[in-house]
Amino acid sequence: MADLGDCAREVAKRGYTAFKTNIIWPGQPARRIHQGRRGPHDQLATRDIIQQAVGQIAVMREAVGPDVDICLDVNVNFKPVEALLLARELEPYRLFWLEIDNQDARALAQLRAGTRVPICSGEQLLTARQYRPYFEAGAMDVVMVDVQWQGFSAAKKVADLAEAHELNIAPHNYNGHLSTFQSLNLCASVSNVKIMESDPDAVPLRDELFTVTPDIDGGSMRIPTAPGWGTELNEAAARRYAWTG
Repeated sequence: MADLGDCAREVAKRGYTAFKTNIIWPGQPARRIHQGRRGPHDQLATRDIIQQAVGQIAVMREAVGPDVDICLDVNVNFKPVEALLLARELEPYRLFWLEIDNQDARALAQLRAGTRVPICSGEQLLTARQYRPYFEAGAMDVVMVDVQWQGFSAAKKVADLAEAHELNIAPHNYNGHLSTFQSLNLCASVSNVKIMESDPDAVPLRDELFTVTPDIDGGSMRIPTAPGWGTELNEAAARRYAWTG
């Protein structure tokens, strides 16, 4: 677990106020669980998975102390009743949220009601019509919104509907700089943002692909003010690094 602690300390040293992780078994290569998509489809929170998750979060919490928040993303790896077993074991570590993807609003609401850990969900949902049953059921504490999957105008409608239900959003943004600028523009256009996801570690060529890169200071990004999204594709660099495989 030592390398996970080192990663957590590096995030804190860069000034970020929160970071997100999955359940990981360190090694060469590191291993993650893939229940629900590839199988097994029982999506169980087995004893060894819970022990690994608790051990991992404990190491990270010790590494960064009480002032850096930790988000745990379990994707579709657990049914909500199984995720509840995990969430209750993680309550002492003050997670920023437990993020889970689920297609049943009532089941997710039962998970939220059964734990003190805040629940984040929604990255798989599209348009306000899909989100509405979750808001009405009180199924999540934070609304994950993917701007790129559903488009800016649809994402804005989801954010506005969330505002009407007294909920804050968190743009889902694990992609490149264009995705980051689009998500920043959403943040600038609504008044109910909890936090925005970003991926600070990537191949160096990513910075060459765009005319403007995100301006990050103290763990926060400045809202772009240039026309359009605030950045443009560097077409020459895109051609130079075009995938030919």
